[in-house]
Amino acid sequence: MHIGENIKRLRQAKNITQEKLAEYLNISAPAVSKWERRETLPDITMVIPLCQRILDECTITSVRYGATHVLAKIYKARGEYEKAIACFNDFPSWYDTKGHRLEQLHEKNSDQFRFWVNKNLTELLDFAFNKAGKVIWYTQDSVEKRIAATTALVSAIEGYIKATGYVQAYSYIAAVYHEGGKVLNQEGQHDKAYEYYAAFLACKKRTGHDISDTLKWLQNTPFLAKLRKRKDFKKLLSQK
Repeated sequence: MHIGENIKRLRQAKNITQEKLAEYLNISAPAVSKWERRETLPDITMVIPLCQRILDECTITSVRYGATHVLAKIYKARGEYEKAIACFNDFPSWYDTKGHRLEQLHEKNSDQFRFWVNKNLTELLDFAFNKAGKVIWYTQDSVEKRIAATTALVSAIEGYIKATGYVQAYSYIAAVYHEGGKVLNQEGQHDKAYEYYAAFLACKKRTGHDISDTLKWLQNTPFLAKLRKRKDFKKLLSQK
């Protein structure tokens, strides 16, 4: 989507007029109109003061984090690495995240504790397996060596599933094969990705879990755009 279309869509979603947006950005209303008509683009030099204004005035944590990330990227691109690093000085550590603190809030033999432990486990394993894949793929090793390392990672995850019954990890294996296939340009790994997404969905259905959110993600995430073009994957996603 063109940036002007995005600006218009987001402005209208927030019920903001072109004049109000222009006033906030300290520019003219015709300038906003030209962006939305795809006649011109916003000046990139506006990004830093805009991000700084968000940090000064906005109280929504997720928005502030987003603005901080953009600032850090700009500083990094300009070669101001120390400034980029400093942007994240006020971010919480791993142990100060919301999920971990909510887990610690409850007694260890309570249902609430078990809920948060499992929720945190899901997110952390997803994150950890993704990072493990990246450690393998983004190296100077030969493709053959990286494929072998990917296979070893998958074997480790399968061992974990066998030991714990944690079938959510099938989706992690699928993601490992899918992203690894893209990085290594190995179409065969996309076949594996399909197999494990199918296994994951089958397990979720068999255990009676609600898979509507998972299906929605599989159907819409840009991450799987290429995989969704496959007939077998389309058929898989169409199954109720």
